[in-house]
Amino acid sequence: MRVRFLGLLESAPLPTGEGLEANLTMLRSSLLAMASLPDWDPSISALAAALAKQCSLNGYIWRVSEADQEAVARIKQEVVMSDESDRQFCCRWSRHLLLLWCFGPAHELPRSELLRGRGLLRRCPNWLVGLLQHVEETAEFEHEALRFKGDRSTRSQVQALYEATPYPPWNGRLPFSLRNLGTLRRLIGMLPPWIEALPSHRLDQPAPRVLVAGTGTGYGAALIASQLPGAEVLGVDFSASSLGISSVLHRRLGLQTSFMWYDLGGEEELAEPAGREAFDYIDSVGTLHHLQDPVGGWERLVRLVAPHGVMKIGLYSSTARACVEAARARLGLRPTREQPGVLPSLEELRAARALLMGLPHDDPARRVTHSHDFYSSGGLLDLVYHPCEHSFTLTEIGEMLELLDLDLIRFQSSMHGEKLYSQRFAGTPACSAAHELERWGLLERERPQLFSGLYIFWCQKRGAQETLGES
Repeated sequence: MRVRFLGLLESAPLPTGEGLEANLTMLRSSLLAMASLPDWDPSISALAAALAKQCSLNGYIWRVSEADQEAVARIKQEVVMSDESDRQFCCRWSRHLLLLWCFGPAHELPRSELLRGRGLLRRCPNWLVGLLQHVEETAEFEHEALRFKGDRSTRSQVQALYEATPYPPWNGRLPFSLRNLGTLRRLIGMLPPWIEALPSHRLDQPAPRVLVAGTGTGYGAALIASQLPGAEVLGVDFSASSLGISSVLHRRLGLQTSFMWYDLGGEEELAEPAGREAFDYIDSVGTLHHLQDPVGGWERLVRLVAPHGVMKIGLYSSTARACVEAARARLGLRPTREQPGVLPSLEELRAARALLMGLPHDDPARRVTHSHDFYSSGGLLDLVYHPCEHSFTLTEIGEMLELLDLDLIRFQSSMHGEKLYSQRFAGTPACSAAHELERWGLLERERPQLFSGLYIFWCQKRGAQETLGES
C-alpha cells in the first residue's frame, strides 16, 4: 500500500481535495523540521523524494506557511555555506536539497550544479539519483524546445501561457498497459465501435495517418501512438516548450511520434510534405475553444481529414463552465475572450485557491475545487486564468456541424453519463445522431455538471457513411 501511494505521488498532480492536501502539506512541514536530525530512515527519504516529485508536478501550488519560508531560507543558507570536504557533507547536502525540492524546482536549487559531479553523487544516497535525473531532464526539455522554437517570437498571450506552463503536466508514464485496440476502446472510449465499419480506413490496419492538433505535452498522443504502433502519428502545437517535453517523453517511451510547430489559429496552412495523403484520424480535444476563431480552426482541420476519415473533437460546455465564470467573478477577473494582463504569480495563485476553498459549499464558484486542474499551478491557470476561452451549448455545436458539412457519428460521455442517458431514455425509439444531441441537452439541463470536463464527440464529412455503404 505504501509503495502504491508513493507511486501515485510520483505519477501526476493528484486531485487531492482539501483534506488530503492539508495533510500532505503538514507532512512536508514535518519533514522540513527533521532537516537537522543526524540520520534518516531510508523510508523517510523515499517519502520525501516522492513528495518532492508531487510538488514539482503540481507546480508548487500548495500553501507555504511563514514558518516553512523561514526554514527553507535557513536551509538554503546552510547549503551555500557548507564545506564539500566535510565527511558528512554528502549526507546533509543531499537531504537538504531533497527538502528544498519540495518547495522549488530542482534546477534552481543552490549548488545544484554539484549534482552533475558524478564522483560526488556516488558518495550520496541512492534516492538522490531522482533529483539528478530531474535536473538533467529539465535541461533536456529546454534544449529540445529550442529545436522547435527556432527564431519564432511569442505571438499571443495564449502562446505565452503554454510556453510558461506546458500542459498537461505528466511524468512520461502511461497509466496502464493496454495490449490491443479493443481493450483501449473498452477502457477509455477512445475509439468507438463504428470504426470497424470503415473498411478502407480502419485504424487497426497498418499505417493509418493520425493528427493530434494541440498536442501539448504529448499525453493524449502517447495514448494513441502506444495503441497504434503502425500508425504515422503527428502532433502539432504552437508551444515550443510543450513540444520539447512531448518529443523527449515519446522518445523515452519508444514511440515513433513526429512533432511539428504549428499555430492552428494562425494564417498558415499545415505544411505537409508533397504527396502525403490526408489524415485518417484527427484528434483535437481541448484546443479549438482556445482559438480566437474556433470555427475557423475547425474548418482548417476539416480540410486536412480524409474523405472517410474521422475527427474527435472536445469543446467546453457553457452550462458546466458557469462555475468557472463564477470563480472568475469572485477573483475580480473579467470573462475571458482574450483578456489582457500578465499571468498571476505563484503567490497570487495560492491566494486565489485559498479564497475559493474558503467559500461556502453551496457557492457556485466553489465548484471549481472539484476540477482536477484546480490542484496544479498550470492546471489552475488553464482553468480560471486562461486569456482566451469560448464555451458552447449543444445547440451551437449542432449549428457548427451543419455549417462545416459534418455528420455527428457519436457523442461521448463518462460511464456515469452513459448510464444516466440509458435510464433517462429507456424504452424510447432509437434516434438520429442530431436528435441525440437534443437528448443530451435535455439531460444536461437536469444535471448541469454532467459535462464538467468537455463535450466530446466524433464526426465525419457529410455523406461519408453512405459512400462507404455503397462501396
